[in-house]
Amino acid sequence: PQPPLGMNAFGPIEREQFGQNVRLAMACIESAPQPIKGCALPQDESSIRHRLKALSQEITSHHADLLELLVRFDNLQGWKSSGASHCAAWMNFEIGISLQLSWEYLRVGRKLQTLPTTIALFRVGKLSWSKIRLITRVADSENEDTLCHAALDASVSEVKRLCEGYRWNEDENNKNENERALQQWASRSLTWNQASNGCTRIQLVLPPETAQVFLNSVEQSLHQLGTV
Repeated sequence: PQPPLGMNAFGPIEREQFGQNVRLAMACIESAPQPIKGCALPQDESSIRHRLKALSQEITSHHADLLELLVRFDNLQGWKSSGASHCAAWMNFEIGISLQLSWEYLRVGRKLQTLPTTIALFRVGKLSWSKIRLITRVADSENEDTLCHAALDASVSEVKRLCEGYRWNEDENNKNENERALQQWASRSLTWNQASNGCTRIQLVLPPETAQVFLNSVEQSLHQLGTV
């Protein structure tokens, strides 16, 4: 009998693997980035340093566009047509951003709509994403320019210390309790990551009253489970 030819020469597993390889190859071809203008990637230390700074600034600028577009997309509820329950779920499935980071992108993107100086510096690549996410937790119309000016020539660690110092210094400016409560509410956050032993580490930032209610609820649940 004549031996099988072409794909018939392979079993079902080999054919499936071949199909996967073709799909991956086509995805790489169809989404190939535009070639970088100029010569190949640099080799000497000085040129590499220059290229790293330029590339970082370019990525930061695109990052600003990404956040603005995501907020617009969420406002238009563009995620509904795909069956997603919310924008973060759509981002997680369609563009490969984790749920945790998706919510953070939306938070920062919305906050930037109220901070013209911050978004301008973000858009031209002068303030990195790491600095932006810190600044947006404490910036307002009164302190925005000061924070941005200090952040331009500071490391991310220095910006973090600066913003942490700003967080509860408003009493010196005679701000009332309502303004403080609003700032506390705007500073809410929920982050989590997996520890090396497989456990999940959770960090939750809440206003004092809400935090106490949450802790009481957790304590009650733990008592019901008999773990405390």
